[in-house]
Amino acid sequence: MYSDPHVKEHVNELFDRREELLKLLKHVEELSITVVLGPRRVGKSSVVKVALNILSGKDRIEGYRPRHKYVPIYVDGRKFIEEGKYSARILKKMLLYAAIESLRKHSKDALKEFLRLITGTEVSKGIEVNISIIKAWYERRYSEVGMDDIINALDEVAGRYGFKVVLAIDEAQEIGRVKPLSLTALLARIHDNLHNIKVILTGSYVGIMKRILSPGVHDYMYGRTVGKVVINRLSGDDILTLLELCMKEKGIEIIDRKRILGPQEFIQEVRKHELRGPIGLIMKAIFYALYMSFIKHVIEGKDPTEFLHYVKKTSGARSEAYRVFVLELIRYIAELGLPGLVILTVNKLAVKGRRTVKLDDIIIAISEALNETVAAVISEVMNFINTHMRDPELYKAIMYALSSLKPLSWSELKRIVEAALNRKIDDKTFTNALRMLMDLGYVTKIKVELPSELTQALEEKSVSSYSGYILSDVVVEIITRTYLDIRNEIKRKIDELRPLLPKSLQAFLDLNKRSPG
Repeated sequence: MYSDPHVKEHVNELFDRREELLKLLKHVEELSITVVLGPRRVGKSSVVKVALNILSGKDRIEGYRPRHKYVPIYVDGRKFIEEGKYSARILKKMLLYAAIESLRKHSKDALKEFLRLITGTEVSKGIEVNISIIKAWYERRYSEVGMDDIINALDEVAGRYGFKVVLAIDEAQEIGRVKPLSLTALLARIHDNLHNIKVILTGSYVGIMKRILSPGVHDYMYGRTVGKVVINRLSGDDILTLLELCMKEKGIEIIDRKRILGPQEFIQEVRKHELRGPIGLIMKAIFYALYMSFIKHVIEGKDPTEFLHYVKKTSGARSEAYRVFVLELIRYIAELGLPGLVILTVNKLAVKGRRTVKLDDIIIAISEALNETVAAVISEVMNFINTHMRDPELYKAIMYALSSLKPLSWSELKRIVEAALNRKIDDKTFTNALRMLMDLGYVTKIKVELPSELTQALEEKSVSSYSGYILSDVVVEIITRTYLDIRNEIKRKIDELRPLLPKSLQAFLDLNKRSPG
């Protein structure tokens, strides 16, 4: 089901990723190492897990047939975040247990041979392998088993029993932080010498991923061919289609203008809704003001009903203006391009226990889904900072300053951070910290070009672009890009064009003067 919130594992559950999936399968067949790149929460893990099932013969996709027998082994780098520490012992444990489980499903004889190579102990024919005993042995003697031992044993067993191992490492940049392991050195050795092992890595294009895809002359991976598959955000139109399908699966209907609409009818209403002309520009500005207030409520974890009450009181609960805000919100969330966010929102609606929902319910569901997503981002970042940074308070202060949703220049950001920490920070230390966060993929520098119709309306060439540092997580980044420091100019234009507005929208003109926080 498309609406299942878990990582997808079958082709019929995966929405609109056929091209990326076929490209990944082709690279696995032809190359030793393939990297799957993309922002967080766009579905990289789902694409990889579906590919593993196809390679193992458990699933199939039209246009592809495996050339070899494949045994998939999946390692999730996010486990290090959960553990709160990055150690070779944890990595070896994850890889060994995953290998044992996969070989057990494929061939008991292959598993016994693998264990003989690892433990030095023969497992007699006819004797069942007791996995718990093997795990207990490893806990006692893990120091005797190296990463090379596990990888070499997998390659030897695969060659002997006529299959290929596909080692998939999800969020591989986490593995790259394990010391003293050199992931790039290990990959280079697999590429050059271990021809029965294929490797799939997923991650963001930062840090360790850069050294794999664009190695310098002194890097281990220099001169070696690596496949690349990019998982981009879905288009807004595709997200609306996914929203419709998920709502159908859950049997959700929507009350709109005193009508009960099915998913297809409601999404048609969202699609055909468009704000044009001078009044459309004003409504866009008003929507941005409301939207930013909405997002602030989300990030601060406030009760969404507080915001809902404010909007309804300002615009009138039954007014067209209120409906416009809801439809614009859905379109804007769709433009984030995140399938996981849509699926989570629909599940929030379904958990209400009602088949028929109101526009109020949609706002609350979006709020709750966004809140969980942003909270996950913040938790992930803070866990890493606490574990690895020499001066965690400095890094936290930078992240909190950027969570204000406004792009900040280097000097603005430094001034805010120093005020928060109540101490001076020398330029080199601050720049190094900022660069570290950028290398890790948590912060990026952007230059936003404003829409031409907006700059024309403002008659201000000086605000045609806006640059600064922002949080680079896909959700926060796109939210931040909407926060353009031009509200005063927009307010002036609204006042000038006030007579053009229908009376039902007059109450909205106070939104820039009164904000719920």
